[in-house]
Amino acid sequence: MPLNSNQVLGAAGEQRVATHLAQEGFTLLATNYRWRGGELDLVARKDELVIFVEVKTRTHQYLPIAEMVSFPKQQKIIATAKHFLAHHQVTNTTIRFDVACLIDDTLTYIPNAFTPQERYGS
Repeated sequence: MPLNSNQVLGAAGEQRVATHLAQEGFTLLATNYRWRGGELDLVARKDELVIFVEVKTRTHQYLPIAEMVSFPKQQKIIATAKHFLAHHQVTNTTIRFDVACLIDDTLTYIPNAFTPQERYGS
């Protein structure tokens, strides 16, 4: 099945972020890892740090970067990351959830963009 223009744009953004991570000394462990409706765009490791990176590629910025990954999306990413760690028997590591935004060819990288915590209240 041919890719649509959004898929091509997203794949190019993920490749750009993967290159950035490699330049920072990370080794890519997985791309587009899927489990039960959740997806991890990039999973990378450097020493004892494993990062899960959500990549957002846009031609225009419609939302503030901080709002690009909703709380429900964060929860799906966290659940999928837990499955990835268990399935690949990754232990004794520090994990981090990052967001990379590529807007009009400008990369904004946000380490530790969100954490696996419960939401309280309404």
